[in-house]
Amino acid sequence: MGKEHQGLDDLARLLTGVAGLAKGMEREVEDALRRRFEAWLGEVHPVSREEHDAVLEMARLAREEAAGLREEVAVLRRRIEELEGKDEKGGAK
Repeated sequence: MGKEHQGLDDLARLLTGVAGLAKGMEREVEDALRRRFEAWLGEVHPVSREEHDAVLEMARLAREEAAGLREEVAVLRRRIEELEGKDEKGGAK
């Protein structure tokens, strides 16, 4: 029984050592990932939620303005075509 008990003790010590090694490796990986993430954040210059929302609003307003300008251009083109049509028919300018 002594040898069996000694074998179990050896196995328990081995497993404890492996668990400690795994925990140490886990901390190393977490630290490396944290350092890399912090470096990445320094490179990408993240914006605040308020800045993001402000830019979205500016884009929405710009799209609305562009749509309005397209409508105005269409009206002006039709008017030019009307005026050019009158010129071709000998009408007044």
